[in-house]
Amino acid sequence: MTVMTPRLLLLVVPTLLLAAPAGAVDKDDPFGTQAACPTAPVAPGATTSVAVEYQVFSEEFFIYRDMSSVTVNEVAGLTAGEAVFPKGKVKFDKVSEQDREIFSHNFRVEVPITVPADAAAGSHVVAFNARLQGCNKPENYCLFPENQDLTCDVVVGGATAAADPDESAGDPAEAPPAVDTPEAVDAPTVADAAIVTPAPAPAARSLGSSDAASDNCAGEAGGSAGVVARVTAWLEGKLAAQSTAGASGPGALFLLLVFLGGVASSLTPCVYPMIPITVSVIGANADQGKAKSFSLACVYVGGIAATYTVLGVAAAGSSGMFGSALQNPWVLGGVGTVLFALALSMFGVYEFGLPSALTNRASMAGGGGGYVGAFVVGTVAGIVAAPCTGPIVLMLLAVIGTNGWGLVPSAVLMLTYSLGLGMLFLAVGTFAGSLPRSGAWMETVKHVFGVILVGATLYYVGQMINVISAGGTELGWADLLMTVAWTVTVIGGAWVVAGEKDVLGENRNLARAVGGVLALGVGLFLLFAPEKEHEAITWSDQYQATLSSAKTEGRPVILDFTADWCAACKELEHKTYTDAAVLQCADEFETVMIDGTTDTPEFVELKKEYGIKGLPAVYFLCPEGDVVKELTLKGFEPADRFLEKMNIALNTCRAEPASTASAG
Repeated sequence: MTVMTPRLLLLVVPTLLLAAPAGAVDKDDPFGTQAACPTAPVAPGATTSVAVEYQVFSEEFFIYRDMSSVTVNEVAGLTAGEAVFPKGKVKFDKVSEQDREIFSHNFRVEVPITVPADAAAGSHVVAFNARLQGCNKPENYCLFPENQDLTCDVVVGGATAAADPDESAGDPAEAPPAVDTPEAVDAPTVADAAIVTPAPAPAARSLGSSDAASDNCAGEAGGSAGVVARVTAWLEGKLAAQSTAGASGPGALFLLLVFLGGVASSLTPCVYPMIPITVSVIGANADQGKAKSFSLACVYVGGIAATYTVLGVAAAGSSGMFGSALQNPWVLGGVGTVLFALALSMFGVYEFGLPSALTNRASMAGGGGGYVGAFVVGTVAGIVAAPCTGPIVLMLLAVIGTNGWGLVPSAVLMLTYSLGLGMLFLAVGTFAGSLPRSGAWMETVKHVFGVILVGATLYYVGQMINVISAGGTELGWADLLMTVAWTVTVIGGAWVVAGEKDVLGENRNLARAVGGVLALGVGLFLLFAPEKEHEAITWSDQYQATLSSAKTEGRPVILDFTADWCAACKELEHKTYTDAAVLQCADEFETVMIDGTTDTPEFVELKKEYGIKGLPAVYFLCPEGDVVKELTLKGFEPADRFLEKMNIALNTCRAEPASTASAG
């Protein structure tokens, strides 16, 4: 069971900050397996083990746990136990719309072998099969499931152990088992698979233009009604492209979002009480010049940065502790409880802050302009801001721990956040401009952040429910409970925006009342709006009949290979093939879709004919059956680019072949 995706739009900052950066693509076979066999004789009655070392050669790929298995086929008089997999990382998978366990690094699967007391001395062959299936993370391209047959010789008695040289070749030291630190399973989309067109090659054609090939194909894909969806998809794509575990560090877009998150945090009521202390410590009101004030303000911000950067370095040295911990339902529940407690402080249930005596002493430590005092009070400011910065900082630490970044990238990430948080102090310390006094507006700001913290609480509770459900525990009541909780939160947020009790009294503000109604409407729409059903391209599943019809009618063909485990295929079906302009242009084509979820004889033959290594794979064929290979899709294409390719295919297929000499 999962929490409804639209609800995450009610919590923009946590959604953005759970993204992380990307690395390089391995275009070759990204996975491997090898047997690890006993190296010493085993006495009768003793226990040993054989193992499969799964290898992930590129940081941009991962292996699904539920698509991996080790099955013992032959034990030659010995007894084999159940294969023991290490624990992977649980991440939400768009393909199945549920949490799934994955591995992004090498891992080892042990199979216990018991030698009977009466076992004959000598070599006993253990034959087993290793199954796996995985995907590319940044481009979301999935390879086909594969099986590897392996063997080991288990020597009983005093003979010398010998592993099968064909199956266990390679130095295991080159691929040691590692603690897995996988990353988000964001939906499969594109890849660089080696796709080969069928042979022999037909006569070459000049690639046609992208001009509208007919009135049916003259439309504009993704019309004005889809602007918001396209912008959202673009942002999701940019962030998803940066979500590779083990990458060298955060990307530029991610750092920009983190910096803006720091700026937003500086505008919270937790930070505001430090502003007069900042002015006092830096001494900006004294006649010391802007240059001195600016230098002191920089040192002050350096103190803030020191506080959070130390946390980032600690997370980097934790060997994934933060990321692993956030897969534990108890930890997720604990984080949610802390956030809810902080939310209560925003609503005035209790006050959370440093004792005034401590902040006053920190203020005096500045000595009216000393650099040491400015740095010390800057570190205090970072701590005072904790009630409002805590949710963001926790998620950043989780991102660092999950991705296994080094000390420098982790420090850069937290330094970026610290600089965003310190921008307000830098401006105030340098210019000491007039500031609005605390008053009713501060209470409104506190309540707004209280609602945000409640939303963060529900986010983590939802993650806790997902992890528990993924473990096999049915929580049928949880979905209804979360829906009620989100509804109450939306209503509460709208009430705060509208002015709370003032909206019903004499001090009501029309603008705020309208804002509250809009907030309520948008929030409830995101929660309860049903998914709109769209028309889509009609596909045949008869390959030969479709190609014969295309040749007879003189129409080009769109040939789509799909599978249930291919999320990019589903994205094409739900986003691209439902676009009105694409749908209309499809009338100019014969369309055939081949399902490769299971290895049917037809699919196996076509996979071999087209040299398909993974999915998605979409081909444009001219009526004679020759492939316009420049247009081959190896992943998701948005509707506008797909429509462009459709026009190019039509114009290309209508042109005469150049010559057979240039084929190939």
